[in-house]
Amino acid sequence: TASEPGPHALTLDAAGGTNCGGAVSIASLDVLRAASLGNATITTSGAQHWRGALGLIGNATLTSTGGGLLRFDGAIDGPGALIANTAGATEFGGAIGATQALGSLETDAAGSTTLAGNVRTSGALTVNDALTLAGNATVTTGSATFASAVDGAHALTVNASGLTTFGAAVGSGTALASLTTDAAGSTHVGGNVTTSGTQHYGDAVTLTAATNFTAGALVFDSTLAAGSRQLGLQADALTLGGTVSGSGTVSLAP
Repeated sequence: TASEPGPHALTLDAAGGTNCGGAVSIASLDVLRAASLGNATITTSGAQHWRGALGLIGNATLTSTGGGLLRFDGAIDGPGALIANTAGATEFGGAIGATQALGSLETDAAGSTTLAGNVRTSGALTVNDALTLAGNATVTTGSATFASAVDGAHALTVNASGLTTFGAAVGSGTALASLTTDAAGSTHVGGNVTTSGTQHYGDAVTLTAATNFTAGALVFDSTLAAGSRQLGLQADALTLGGTVSGSGTVSLAP
């Protein structure tokens, strides 16, 4: 059933689930139960609240033009791709791609994103806005881009077959509990990385900006290439499993 609490607001409460495809433009949207989206473009000036599980049969772009909250309480599964655009907050409260991987997942540069669970995509994961971890998260993806800051007192594991990119500081606001990358692919680091526990890089690491790594323990299984950029390593324990190269300043501190 559907009710309209305001002239342009829509609430959906369908016992059998809500199915949607095509283009929708309204003031706000509140979906109380499970839903599935085909190739859909849903635009609201205000908030969108998806309270149940969300299945992406096709690709979906969800946009709040007025900087409203985009909130996903339940699990999200593919095989479709999801783009979330808002100058406000985007909140993922459940696992993403646990049953079936999303084709890809992208957020725009405005606003912020909160992630509370694991993410699995067959293609790219691109988080263009600031990311806060509300729980431990394992990201399994073809490539992972974190273009802005990453914070939160939780563990982040990134398993990417391609490139993992940290475009800004990690843990500068609130230190991560730990950070781990797998052996496949490579990692580019573009800002300071701070964790209260271990940082373990299984793949080759390249600096794209001056970087200080601060952790309880630092482990680099493969190469660490600083180029001409400053490199700082501060940890109680340091393990270098590959070649460290660069022409810039290197500092070591316990």
